Amino acid sequence: MRIRRASGKDRVIMSQNAVETLPIRLTKFFLSAAGFTIATTRREKILVDVIVTYSTIALAFACFVTGVDIYNCWGSFYEFVYSFIGFGTCCIVQSKFAVFMVKRKKYLNLMRYTSDILWTRHHTEYGKGVIKDCERQAMYFIVLFTFLAQGVSLCYTVQPILLNIGRNETDRLFPFTFWVDLPIYVSPWFEIAFVVQVLSCYHTSICYFCFDNYLALTNIFITGQFKILKNRLEVLFDADHVNLQEPEGNRRTSWYLTKSRRMNRLVHEYKLCIKQHQLLIDLVDQVEDLYSFINLLQVLVFSFLICLVGYQLILPGNSQMRRILFIVYFGGCFTQLFTFAFTCNNLTLASLDVGEGPWHSKWTTETRWREGRAIVQDLQMIIMRARRPCRLTAYGFFPVTLNTFKSMLSTAFSYLTLMRNSEEDIQG
Repeated sequence: MRIRRASGKDRVIMSQNAVETLPIRLTKFFLSAAGFTIATTRREKILVDVIVTYSTIALAFACFVTGVDIYNCWGSFYEFVYSFIGFGTCCIVQSKFAVFMVKRKKYLNLMRYTSDILWTRHHTEYGKGVIKDCERQAMYFIVLFTFLAQGVSLCYTVQPILLNIGRNETDRLFPFTFWVDLPIYVSPWFEIAFVVQVLSCYHTSICYFCFDNYLALTNIFITGQFKILKNRLEVLFDADHVNLQEPEGNRRTSWYLTKSRRMNRLVHEYKLCIKQHQLLIDLVDQVEDLYSFINLLQVLVFSFLICLVGYQLILPGNSQMRRILFIVYFGGCFTQLFTFAFTCNNLTLASLDVGEGPWHSKWTTETRWREGRAIVQDLQMIIMRARRPCRLTAYGFFPVTLNTFKSMLSTAFSYLTLMRNSEEDIQG
């Protein structure tokens, strides 16, 4: 049986009932705040260009301020560790933004592609249930991570405001130390510089989580679509089931017409399943192309950052505000990495599980007819393709699974133990 490659018209058919729930709208809103949105009019394109310029300046300013701070804290280990957390975070965000700006056209195409394929309503009860589960899971992960990431920027803002109460002009604090030989501690320059830092910090937090939220959202809904595809294959031979026992006498002509119509419907449904499988595989390949380098960067860097954050939590002498800051930061890192690994792992398992659909279908009921036997033989294509699961990798070095999350935490706590032991040896 010859199957035509899925085209744009097929995507339109899949998206005719497209719907955007709260997690989708929230993710698209923050992506647009970073300059990644689909502009259709000239005015929208100008606005997007302005947002992209602002994002570039805000992230560069954040990297500059934290970089100068870490340079001037070189002599103090404890202050260096504190400053390096902010600097490392800014560098990761800057790297994400730079990579996605280079691939911006591909990223916007992916956003269109997912809107065409993933945000859909289904007429079957099973499909409705799967999409509901996807929306619920996306709500938990995305809202929680967004709340924690914004909470970190809020802590960085509130901490100096509370500490500045009762201080004079020469002793006031910024969210991040300004190492400049200018009278910025004098009003109104202090207030202006403070607001600039807060805006830069807030925008850095948006760029920190918006791309990861989109990855998690896409993974969750691709996993759901793989489950729906598996169910379609399981019930492939159940649809419009009629009695095909060959009759006798004058009813033979009517029977052959009924069998022919059923086989045509069966072939049509099978082709739709093949096209859906092709679309999902193509979608995973696009996500892999965009995110593989970022996945590797996060795996390499976040173990070290979690180690430093944990060190700040157990460090004696830290203020209560600083401890609250790093509790929220640790919760955000943990949620981000777990969501990242969990959704990638589920995507791999769901794509592998598609091959179970044909096995559990009633394929034995169609082997009496030549057309049915042809479909049953063609089902082996799906089974063979599903044995090579779709995976998101860390730049091709290894697939991202829950074992990746476990290894990252193990590495982070190993580093933390070494740092704690080294500190005790120095003090001893």
